[in-house]
Amino acid sequence: MEPIFGEFHNKNSWTGWDNTWCGKSVYKLACASINPMRIHHYKVVYSNFSELSHSSPYSGMTSWTEMKSDDNVEAIIQRSEDIQKKGLVNDLLLSTFWLMEILLLASSQIPSYDGKWNLEILRRVYKAIGLEPPERLPY
Repeated sequence: MEPIFGEFHNKNSWTGWDNTWCGKSVYKLACASINPMRIHHYKVVYSNFSELSHSSPYSGMTSWTEMKSDDNVEAIIQRSEDIQKKGLVNDLLLSTFWLMEILLLASSQIPSYDGKWNLEILRRVYKAIGLEPPERLPY
């Protein structure tokens, strides 16, 4: 890593590397952004994928249900699965839209990138969540 990321080498850190590239945590960067979506990206996308990458069992769950012995277990499990599915769909949607935004912002640096790709992905997202895309898209 030294040849590529040498500027992040920190001999005073126990890992030998800086934790951030600018001295701010991801949360602080999200809060400081002029784009109000960044805090939502942090809370939904970054937090969940951070838990996935650090192997937290909670990362695959969006809710937790306590049960008593006389509860209808099947109904509780179904309700919990419905909540899980809704949470995962929200994660995937926000992640997809975030990626599309990043690609649009960086499009001048990606010679083969065509913004129409975003519109095609948007059509697929509509279909995946059971909605009809608008009849007329601007292309």
